[in-house]
Order: sequence, then C-alpha cells, then structure tokens
Amino acid sequence: MVWKKMLVLDLDGTILDSNHNISKRMVNLVQSLKKQLIYVVLATGRSVSDSYKYYLELDLDTYMLNYNGALMWNPRQNSVIESRYMWEGKKIINYLYKNQKKFEIINIILSADTKTFLLNNNNSYLTNMMVSEYLDYEYCSFTELMEINNFQRVIISVPNNNRHQICSLLVDKFKDISIYPWKGKKDIIDLSINSVDKWVNVNRLAKMLGISNENIVSVGDGSNDYSLIKNSGTGIAMKNGNTELKKVANYVSEFTNDEDGVFRFFNGNNEVLSFNVNFNQLSNSIDNITKNDEEFYGKNSPYTR
Repeated sequence: MVWKKMLVLDLDGTILDSNHNISKRMVNLVQSLKKQLIYVVLATGRSVSDSYKYYLELDLDTYMLNYNGALMWNPRQNSVIESRYMWEGKKIINYLYKNQKKFEIINIILSADTKTFLLNNNNSYLTNMMVSEYLDYEYCSFTELMEINNFQRVIISVPNNNRHQICSLLVDKFKDISIYPWKGKKDIIDLSINSVDKWVNVNRLAKMLGISNENIVSVGDGSNDYSLIKNSGTGIAMKNGNTELKKVANYVSEFTNDEDGVFRFFNGNNEVLSFNVNFNQLSNSIDNITKNDEEFYGKNSPYTR
C-alpha cells in the first residue's frame, strides 16, 4: 500500500482532554483519514497498558510508539519491532528493595514492552489504570521484581510526605531517568528513560513505509515532543503546549486539548494533510461510530458496539 502522509498524534495534552477522553468527532476524523491513505500513529510517553485502549477506540491498524519512542510495536500482531530498556533498571529496583521500609513503598509497577508486573494491588487508582484485561500482567514479590532484566518504566506509590525526598535521591543516584509528575497525584513517582526520542522511531517507521519527512505531520504539547515537532515536515504545537515547543512548530493550534484542539485545527487547515473531509458530517454523526474489535478481541470487548 502506498501511503500519502503520516499523522503522528501525542495523547496527553493533545488528543486527550483533561479527563483522558477522545472526542467522538476526533475518532470519526481518524477513520476518515485512514480511508484516504493517511497513516495515523500514536506516539506517547505512556506504557502500553494505559494507552492501548485509545488505539482500540480509534480502531487503528498501524504501529504504535510507547515510552516516548523506546518501544515500537504492532498491536494487531502483538509483535515488538524495536525496543530500548532502562539500562540502570535493575540497580533502581535493588535500591528500592534496600530502602523499602525507609521509603514506605506502597506499590511498584514495572512496564516491560507490552507486559506489566505489579508488586501488589494496593493503590487501586494506580492498578486500575495500569492493568488491562487484554494485555499480560503478573503480580510478583519484590525479589521476583528484582529478577526482571528489561523494562522501560517504573511507577512507585509512596506516602505523600515521602515523595519529594525519594525523587531527589533517585535523580542524584541514577542518571538515565526522568521523573514525570502525575497531575493531582502526589503519592506517585513515575520513572522513565531519559535518553529516548519519539522522532527516532517515527523517522525509522516512515522510511519503512516509504513516507518522506516532508509528508510527516506531527501534533504534540510537551517537551518530549520537541524533536518530533521540530523534525517533522509539518509540526503542530497545541495552544496549551510547551513554550519552547511552540517556537519550533510550523503551526500552533488556536484551541487547547480541552477544546478539541486537534480536530478544530484540521477543520480549519485541512490542506496540511491534503485530505477531503466533510467536517459538518463528522460532527453530526458522532453516535454512528463502528469498530471492528469484536472479531479481533471477542464479544466482551468494551470497545465493541
């Protein structure tokens, strides 16, 4: 198949609103773009377990990038194409094990490619978000977690009053990690690989598909989208996005992620993707979304209508 363009979409702060939802008309837009030979890719810092549902909701059949590009995989075939791991990962888990009482660790979750390992089911908010019934997960003892060699993400649940001190200790001791705050969740420490780049695997995927850089259109909002927006043929920064990101973008959306900014941007700038879409029809037919997950995942899929 000859693809006309590639559209790379970030999740949080971009196509997801603050309640972590995708608008129905954005879902419809993606379906229309697929029919016009535009290859739509999700590229997110999230793990597979807490982003896979959006892939299903959009009814994609393309590759997906997780952990800020550390993993490129094919969800429909459950096959890993490219993977990079936290090189100090085992040292981090050993350090947490030695200090588990001092840090008052409540739970630890490791994300390894498409599988999730959990210390326990404490902190129900965290476990509900990170466990997917359609993906492999396993509860392990702390010593079993220490035996896992390759993973891309570590999430730690601790008491609120310990979080700042633990973050400082981890950053001082381990060089190849970034700590991402969870909005409104001060009891969670989220560690990911520092030296990864979404653009590297987006560029590689485009070459695999025969899509030139000038035909890559990317949308994002954060510092982890910087090289992606800068190097894509067309880079679009969200209105709610990072200031430095906006400086290297070709466009800045007029609306935020909570205002359906991505959909509304393409509504007014459809020449960016060179597609032909009736946006009024998309907006008026938001209840007529069909998905093909029943055949692939079974009748119990929550994404089947």
